[in-house]
Amino acid sequence: MTYEQLIKKGSSILSEKEDRFDAESDAWWLFSQAASMDRKEFFLSMKKEAPAPVEENFMDLIRRRFSMEPVAYILGEWEFMGMPFYTTPATLIPRQDTETLVETALAYVDRLVRKHPGEHLRLRILDMCTGSGCIAISMAGFLKEKYGKDVQYPGAYADEGRENEPPRLEVQVTAVDISQEALKVARKNADRNGVDIRFLRGDMWSALEEGETFDLILSNPPYIDEVQMKTLPEDVANFEPRTALEGGADGLDFYRILTAGSGSHLNPGGRVFWEIGDEQQVSVHTLISRTDNLLWSGCYTDLTGHDRVVEAEKVG
Repeated sequence: MTYEQLIKKGSSILSEKEDRFDAESDAWWLFSQAASMDRKEFFLSMKKEAPAPVEENFMDLIRRRFSMEPVAYILGEWEFMGMPFYTTPATLIPRQDTETLVETALAYVDRLVRKHPGEHLRLRILDMCTGSGCIAISMAGFLKEKYGKDVQYPGAYADEGRENEPPRLEVQVTAVDISQEALKVARKNADRNGVDIRFLRGDMWSALEEGETFDLILSNPPYIDEVQMKTLPEDVANFEPRTALEGGADGLDFYRILTAGSGSHLNPGGRVFWEIGDEQQVSVHTLISRTDNLLWSGCYTDLTGHDRVVEAEKVG
């Protein structure tokens, strides 16, 4: 059997699951793992006979996927914001929806820096319910790359005669999770991506030192409600950690905790950016509006147009 025939066989088997997942895409990722081959190598070798060990390994991976085990767990890694992350059943699989949260927070930091040209800014960031660490690590990684040294913005301040004044930013990122196993994965991911993260284990705010404050509080908390938990796709319900999914009867338990504590853990003018379910904007907006020291700033949509990230500011 050639490499081309092998991957078609795997795709055909997975297609029997109808529309539960993308059979061709999944077959490719599993083939790439089994054959240790990228797309360029595949197209150069597709007519060659596949060695028996490669075929056996590939078909074993196909069987695992057919049983609905997520591809990210089978591969043991997944990409988020263009960065590689180890994936195990101890944490949720990083998803593209959550990239909206990181991109929104990065855009805010960029605006903040541009408002203070030439100044040395210190920014403390908290990622609550960090899981795999994908939010905290990608924030640290992107900010390290962009602001780890003086950065020029060609023409940014040309009309003010200050175009050669580069901003500087000093960043400290803290990540909190209650799961020791999740934190083990997150630490490995931080090391893999070359960033320095302060990891704390604890039940949300209790993990922090008394009086500790931040400039940004980010979170992708569990937000699936009781009804939705009963209708989750099989590969999510049977493999991903329920504690990272369940948000209580109405899906809002963790937002109540976040709104209750964010005000006292934010510096004046600090911001929160939280991921939400696509039907939770009104409910989370209501929770924020009932909090004396948080002011609703808006909601951002993901690439599919669904509500995905809410922003609020510390006032008073």
